[in-house]
Amino acid sequence: MQEINVETITSLFQLHYGLLLGVARRYAPAPDLVHDIVQQAFVDFVDDALKGKRDFSRDISPLLYRIVKNRAIKHWAERRKNMPETLQKIAQRLSADANDDVPEHWQDEVRYLEECVRSLPESSRRLIEQHYRQGISMEEMARRGRRNPAAVRQAICRIRLRLKGCIEKKRNRNDDFSAGFDMENTPKERS
Repeated sequence: MQEINVETITSLFQLHYGLLLGVARRYAPAPDLVHDIVQQAFVDFVDDALKGKRDFSRDISPLLYRIVKNRAIKHWAERRKNMPETLQKIAQRLSADANDDVPEHWQDEVRYLEECVRSLPESSRRLIEQHYRQGISMEEMARRGRRNPAAVRQAICRIRLRLKGCIEKKRNRNDDFSAGFDMENTPKERS
């Protein structure tokens, strides 16, 4: 087994850097975090390697892939922790898009959210897209649109409230329908 030192570990990591950037782009909560996630994965990898926790006699691509993916998922979890409920649902949906998986208990909520976002005016949809999908900060959105940052924050806040109300209406409508539908007391079909 070869001697493991920081230079060896660094060169191994650099060989996989392009792949790891792609993994980070797929799972990162925002595009501007891609390089941060890969750097944090590198620190984790070096730390574990120097402690002797890694076996370098096998292909390390799957290991590095997993480290980067876990680091990106951890970023998502940290960002969602203090978000209001509506934002958590948006973040969950974006995360699900990245993971190609929506938990069954969220499917109705996600459908409601998608319907509500589609019902927004074009300018509001654009703000949601820029901020939540593209990861553009509100300050940057204000600068690009030559608007006051407070106005952009207020607009995003109002959109979130509107989405929350829309989702609740759809949820209540569905609950009312389900509650009023009793399979045992429905008229029987006549043959």
